Amino acid sequence: MKRIFLFLLLIAMINKSKAQVVTKGMEILELARISDYYTNADNLSMDMLFTYSDSANVAAIVDQINGKYKIQYGRFWSMLDSIETITGNQYNVSVYHKDSIITIYENKDKPDIMSAPFMDSLYYESFIDSININSLNSTQNIVRVFFKPNAQYRSYELVYHKDSLYIDRFAYYVTDLDSLSDITSGVIKVGVQFYNYSTAVIDGTYFNEAKFIYRSNNQFYSRLLYTGFRIMLANRTETDVVPED
Repeated sequence: MKRIFLFLLLIAMINKSKAQVVTKGMEILELARISDYYTNADNLSMDMLFTYSDSANVAAIVDQINGKYKIQYGRFWSMLDSIETITGNQYNVSVYHKDSIITIYENKDKPDIMSAPFMDSLYYESFIDSININSLNSTQNIVRVFFKPNAQYRSYELVYHKDSLYIDRFAYYVTDLDSLSDITSGVIKVGVQFYNYSTAVIDGTYFNEAKFIYRSNNQFYSRLLYTGFRIMLANRTETDVVPED
């Protein structure tokens, strides 16, 4: 009888260790806490690896992209493949190096660094079935998002560190709207791994849009290094753009 009691106690302890660690209904607040940490970090750098595979064979990677991110007091810089993006002092700028295009947005359109569609209340009501956050191990939690049948996404998992809030990885399954030839099942798995975290002080020039463009007499100009780049302002083309002399 004593052995049975100890066995039941052990099972109860295991179940408790895997139980939801965030109060039901408070999951979005926990995700917002993680997002706020990244958005407002003093100096935070990391590398990321994006992988893409067919849901029918997730072990076979059909494509992958390397990325680098730097965050400093609400500003951020990223290099994803050949696309460089910054939140600058006055403007947000994306530079498509391979395509020779510079896109400029007003600073008020500051991107949400760790955005996810289910953080939006309307999206949540329409497409989310449930979210739970459990303890994965002694140092990490895992977020699981379950979607309604009408959602484009099929599932989402995110692993983060309990103390530092550093994201270790996340993955989701989504309907392949681009009809990639390598995706035969119609559903693609996107995996993102975070690594090489650093809190070293970041050179402020990373976030300076003036290294790409400048404005004079209400007109944008490209710097000499970016001669020939087409400038796109908001959702229209700047028609009278000339390179720096």
